[in-house]
Amino acid sequence: MSIIRRNAITESYFNNSNQQLNFMLLLKTIKLRILVVAVVLFYNGMLSGQALVFNESIQRISSRPGQRYFEFSFSFVNKGNEVVKINDVQLSCGCSSYEMKKDAYASGESGVIKVKTDTLGQAKIAYVGVVLETDEKDGLYKLQGFITRPENITITPRMLRWQLGDEMREKRFLVSLSSRDINTESLAIRNVIVNKDYFFVRVVTAKDGKSCFVYVCPKQKVTCADMIKIVTSPEGPPEGLSVIAYVSEKRVHL
Repeated sequence: MSIIRRNAITESYFNNSNQQLNFMLLLKTIKLRILVVAVVLFYNGMLSGQALVFNESIQRISSRPGQRYFEFSFSFVNKGNEVVKINDVQLSCGCSSYEMKKDAYASGESGVIKVKTDTLGQAKIAYVGVVLETDEKDGLYKLQGFITRPENITITPRMLRWQLGDEMREKRFLVSLSSRDINTESLAIRNVIVNKDYFFVRVVTAKDGKSCFVYVCPKQKVTCADMIKIVTSPEGPPEGLSVIAYVSEKRVHL
């Protein structure tokens, strides 16, 4: 009985020893892999050869109501040991231009590239891409500027509809400032443009000066359609403000 107990104790000891050995080998493997990854990343960073370090390579700004012109400032420092010369600056669209005091920067010297853009006719989000080409081995730098244009004026509803056979009474839509600007701006409708002579239109300004009702009524009982454009002050979103008004045939519900 005593021999059997000694064998069991010995077997338990060796099992625990094997588990500890396997754990130590696994731990060493993990440490080795982490070291290899760190070395590779460091080596790749050394090979990149990019000496210019930008404070921000991606910038995002929001526009004010009616704002058209914008400027991005990309500041950088030459962290390398040699003089870096900027050979070319390419912009993503012809609506942008850049300004730079000089094209060569010594080690430790800082600089700024200013990019100006005109967003007339662009959508709610405007984008400016900048590519710098230097005399370095890996000398391409990519910069990005994003402009968010919030919608400061809204229209509800965006469609008015009548049916032949129904009473051709007035219907209306509301032009109002968004909550973002409701405490800082007053709203005025400068013009209402009707392309065709199918509808009567009249404007009633609310007492608070923050909204206007536009009343529309068909002139004749015929099928017709038009897009009513609204010109406001302050300006609406770049894509414009419009409402579709139309008279259709009577629908039969089965």
